[in-house]
Amino acid sequence: MIARGTPIAAILADVAGKQGGTNNGKGGVMHVVDVPRGVLGESGTLGGGFVISVGVGMALKRKMPGRVVTYFFGDGTSNRGTFHESLNWATVQKLPCIYFCENNGFAVSMPTGRSTSVENIADRAAGYGVPGVVVDGTDPVAVYEVMQKAVERARAGQGPTLIEAKVTRLMGHYVADQQQYRSDAATVLTAKDPLPKFQDTLLKAGVLTDALVKQIEEDTQRQIEAAVATVKAAPPIVPEAALQDLYA
Repeated sequence: MIARGTPIAAILADVAGKQGGTNNGKGGVMHVVDVPRGVLGESGTLGGGFVISVGVGMALKRKMPGRVVTYFFGDGTSNRGTFHESLNWATVQKLPCIYFCENNGFAVSMPTGRSTSVENIADRAAGYGVPGVVVDGTDPVAVYEVMQKAVERARAGQGPTLIEAKVTRLMGHYVADQQQYRSDAATVLTAKDPLPKFQDTLLKAGVLTDALVKQIEEDTQRQIEAAVATVKAAPPIVPEAALQDLYA
């Protein structure tokens, strides 16, 4: 959302239950949305957005050729029925949909190997006759190249692609999660964070300089502090807002 230009203050306002949020301060991080910028929302029920992606794909195919919808989900969500129903229908209709699984090896505390019947989530693509691609999710360039091919396929009317990015969850599933089910919990944050690694790659390539990195970090900190100040000063949502925007 930040990359697409959604104001940081608007994102934080949803988390804090303040006016000015993308979803009017309701729903926290589970219901952020910014339709004008192409962020079509998140479902509070895991996998609930799969069917929405299919609906959006059908609309794009008919009314906005050349546009593509990408649905992001985790390895645990791939075991929900909506995953299979949606991938099947998107394939039958050759919809411009890309399904991007971020496989961090755990569905909260359940290891993927104990909950999933295949070694790779991408292997399930074969059952629907679409490409299934495994990529190193810690390599931004590799992810970009895989996504580029999937977008070209979708825009050509050839249907969906299932992408599985192998990643490592750096922290717990939630704030109080002490991750007692992981043997690498104490070291994974410093050992496997891809951002410092990619920053080092860009520095060696001359794309970044130490001065530019410092400038970016300082500017980012200013933006965050300004957003936090804005949210703190914003009024909380009023009780009557609970019944607004309800359609069922």
